Amino acid sequence: MNTKKTVKKVIPILLGVSMIFSCNDPLLEEEVLTNEKLSIQNTSKVSDVPQGDQLILGERFENPFSVKNINVALQTLRDHQNEDERISEALKNAPANVEKTHSYMKFFPSNDTHLELMLQMVNNEEVTVSAYPMDYQIIQFGEDYTDSDTTNENYPVFYASIPTHIDIPNIPNQEIAELYLPKGDTMFDNLLEDMSRYLVNDPAILEAMELDSEKLSIFGAILKLLGLSKYTPKGNIQVYDTDKMSYVPFKNAQLSISFTMFPFIKYTFKTDQNGNYVSPKDFRIKTYVHSTWRNQSATIRTTGIQVTGLHVSTYFVDLYSKYNNKTTYINTSDRSKWNKCTTHLGFEKFNDYLDENDITTKVANANVWVFAKPSNSGAAPMLNKYTWSVTMNTLYTSWFGWLSPISVPLTAILNLTLSHLYPDLIFNYNSVDTKVIDSYVFHESTHYIHALKAGGGFWSRLVRRETDNIVASGDPYLDGTQPSTYGGQLIALAEGYANYMEAKIISHYYTPTAPHTDPEAVAMDNFIMKDTPYTNGIDFNSMANPTGYQGWFLAGLFWDISDDSMDTTRRHASGGTTDINDPNTDNVYVTEKDIFNLLNGQVESGTDLKNALYTKNFLFAKPNDVKELFEAYGY
Repeated sequence: MNTKKTVKKVIPILLGVSMIFSCNDPLLEEEVLTNEKLSIQNTSKVSDVPQGDQLILGERFENPFSVKNINVALQTLRDHQNEDERISEALKNAPANVEKTHSYMKFFPSNDTHLELMLQMVNNEEVTVSAYPMDYQIIQFGEDYTDSDTTNENYPVFYASIPTHIDIPNIPNQEIAELYLPKGDTMFDNLLEDMSRYLVNDPAILEAMELDSEKLSIFGAILKLLGLSKYTPKGNIQVYDTDKMSYVPFKNAQLSISFTMFPFIKYTFKTDQNGNYVSPKDFRIKTYVHSTWRNQSATIRTTGIQVTGLHVSTYFVDLYSKYNNKTTYINTSDRSKWNKCTTHLGFEKFNDYLDENDITTKVANANVWVFAKPSNSGAAPMLNKYTWSVTMNTLYTSWFGWLSPISVPLTAILNLTLSHLYPDLIFNYNSVDTKVIDSYVFHESTHYIHALKAGGGFWSRLVRRETDNIVASGDPYLDGTQPSTYGGQLIALAEGYANYMEAKIISHYYTPTAPHTDPEAVAMDNFIMKDTPYTNGIDFNSMANPTGYQGWFLAGLFWDISDDSMDTTRRHASGGTTDINDPNTDNVYVTEKDIFNLLNGQVESGTDLKNALYTKNFLFAKPNDVKELFEAYGY
């Protein structure tokens, strides 16, 4: 995390709710890789501008896009139009003077209504919103920035470029400049923009003209500008995979491109399956390529200012005509960037796996928070999709003690009351390990699609039971009978399904290694799939009511339902290593798609799952076979 905390006010209620399904897996704690262990080095160009946590600005430059400066440039061109026919041709249909096309604004929000209006601006593709002023030199790239005029860090000052046909939001504001931003790509547009840049000594145009201390006459400068060639920025982005010990494509990720200074307009586009990208616009000067972290699967946020909804992109590479079509490598040494890239790729793997299994519910448009902290953990509070859990319940204050290893980044979060700013998923990473991050992404993503399938009512009931357990004991799971047998069964179903899917998808993408040597015996959240039920010594098989709420995490049962019937892997008896069923017991086979479709809001336990299978009467899950298998598990 950043050394500077940009937002300091906290609300205990949100902190408590936000980590409801926290899943910590000590068996997945891996050794942190050092740079010496990376077999492939970053061979992409390093920007002249350093990178760090903090965004650092330098001096302010004269704005070449102000209406005043553009009109000065227009008159300068007119003064020389008879000296070269290309100038006169460019000015053939030029107006007497240009008029404002955009307003460059500074906003001073002070309440939640103002934040709501800011979010509308952020989501409007015609408006460019920035956390920092757009007419300053960048000394160091970074994601953490608080404007010096911010008086309440819960409501950060921000900047925007707004077209004149869009009403200025009702937020206290100051117009910094009237802008003229050429809409087209004509010779007139290009020459006018470049002339204005030259007249205000914009470093980007001087670099493109290959000028240092050389002095040119105005006409000589115009001739130089007329000779500038266009280029189409393009390139490739690769992310280091610690399991493969090689780079993999940063695929299906949204990027933006803009001028290195005065980025009043940004153009967005996506990488393809191979990590390649091509700008939708040609340029004549140097450009910056950023990741927006606003992808089809999820918007990923890492800093307090991003959590407020203010969009902050991450610099990837600068391109220009003599340095184009290059590969950018994202290494583990750039921890924040690598964490987010790897999380995005985890969502891609998860959704690809769902596609392969014909499951149409995906991780899509999720709001995700990612932090680097002392321990690995994940949570699926689903607060963005379901706002039910944002409630004034004093029990949530007890979360502080239980969350102590992972609550630090959340103390940088303001008192959010806009529900669409809340996270659906939260990840805290200590391990610099692709496989470990994938395991958390797969687990929490399973919770995500389960919540969408089962609905907000189901998820709220599950949330409350895990919260009650944490308040009572500091453990969200306990032994399957807490806070009640009903609550235990909710936990057994939801966590069992997430553990099962985590193990299945990990074994799909990775060569099995510890702790995944035997995927069917893998431990997730400290529960071995082959141990069932009640490894803590509680055996409902011996209780008087064999049809009641029984069993513990159902990962092993889910595996038996979906694996080949009559396979050789048997379940363990309660608390031991003896197989509980012979090879003739498992005659059930149901597809991943069929299992997922069973998990509606009415299926809250192993018994409910058994009854749901009864009613479907699948070809390889006949009622008698289902009964025999579930009874082997105590249902």
